[in-house]
Amino acid sequence: MNNVEFEKLQDAALSHQARSLYLFYLRPLAEKGIYQAPLSEISHVMNNNSPVCPFAATPEICQALMNELFAAGLLAPPTEREARMGAQYRLPYFETQNFSLPEMPFMMHEAWRPGPAFVQSALLSGLDGADFAENELKSFIAYWSCKPERRNQSAWERTFAQRLKRSREARVRRSAAQQADSIRQSAEQVSAFGQNAETASGIAEGYTPK
Repeated sequence: MNNVEFEKLQDAALSHQARSLYLFYLRPLAEKGIYQAPLSEISHVMNNNSPVCPFAATPEICQALMNELFAAGLLAPPTEREARMGAQYRLPYFETQNFSLPEMPFMMHEAWRPGPAFVQSALLSGLDGADFAENELKSFIAYWSCKPERRNQSAWERTFAQRLKRSREARVRRSAAQQADSIRQSAEQVSAFGQNAETASGIAEGYTPK
């Protein structure tokens, strides 16, 4: 198990049964090049009649466990080519360990997305996390797709992380400036109100009925 898999398996949203399914069944199958796991087989493997920790693994429950792994990113839908070959899913973080060949530089393209290693790039860039909005990714791709620049996957991920950091720092500065402007306007309104009140009070004090 590589470091990325280990980190993902620590996700608090994952149940113990989902972790066990990945570690003791799906991953060993992947090591043999098998990416098929019918629910009936999963149910048979996961069913536990032990009086200490019984677990009734119905097909519905097994599907829910698979859904947990998909949500955590430990499983992903197969590519079109993999699906034609009978694959029902793939293990993206397991594959990063087995297919970590030297990266070739390439130009930015519309289908590009950060990979599992982006988490590390984001943290090294000073971001709190690796989350990003789709519009941020689209903006990044649109900018670089017009340029002849060629970089490998890791370099593109670092560039994207740095762009996110600059964008968020600018957002914080704008927010602080807007807040300061709002405070200044409020202070001016309070001051103007006070002056108007003093003027009105002076007029009232100097007024002599006829």
